[in-house]
Amino acid sequence: MCLRPVAVWGQAHYTRAADRWRARPESEWEPFWEYGAFVDVRDVAAAVHQALTVPLGGHHRTLLCAAGIAATAPSRDLAARLAPGVPVTDPGRYRADPWAALIDCSTAAATLGWRPACQWTQRDTNTHSQP
Repeated sequence: MCLRPVAVWGQAHYTRAADRWRARPESEWEPFWEYGAFVDVRDVAAAVHQALTVPLGGHHRTLLCAAGIAATAPSRDLAARLAPGVPVTDPGRYRADPWAALIDCSTAAATLGWRPACQWTQRDTNTHSQP
């Protein structure tokens, strides 16, 4: 099983990002990271546990990402700004949740039963949820 987490965040990272964005909102783009993609370290640990305990055959690889983005703009706005020539393949997903991650983690759900529990819940960068 090959787990491929995007930017792994712990509590200190949430705090640093929120403080930086409040002090200098433009710092979100200096430099921007993978389209707001992140995954909480606790969710990575849960995925590792699942990878070690779920019976699997063959080689599997999957991305690990939070269900939503950590950014001050909704996902489609972020994608349009950073990759204007790339079409949105599932616009309904972003109508249902404008902050849905731009990273597909459905393989982790299908093979491991893994779903991220930790999310960035307030778009003003004041906090994130904890499981």
